[in-house]
Amino acid sequence: MVIDFHSHFVPRQFVADDAPARHAHWRLFGEPMYDMEKRLALMDEAGVDIAVLSSGAGTEGNLDDCRLVNDSAKALCERYPGRFLGMAHVPPLSVAEGMAELKRAREELGFR
Repeated sequence: MVIDFHSHFVPRQFVADDAPARHAHWRLFGEPMYDMEKRLALMDEAGVDIAVLSSGAGTEGNLDDCRLVNDSAKALCERYPGRFLGMAHVPPLSVAEGMAELKRAREELGFR
């Protein structure tokens, strides 16, 4: 089994036409970052069985963005069972919020 442990993604909400301006730069990374059908085709071509999803969009320190990244990763794990695992994202400079989000990701979203 081949596992890609460093697989970045961008939640579709961050590249939508009505996304906040602060997220506009995420479109530059290309469709395989947010189009999981294209991502799966690339994974299959490369022989990758499972990708552990992480997102640079979840490292900018905003709790709402981190929660959206975590919820999006969970939705992708459910939509494509056995192909993706989620990695929790927390606001790096907010200890209390970060710990609460880490707990939510573990207990509510089922991240390992």
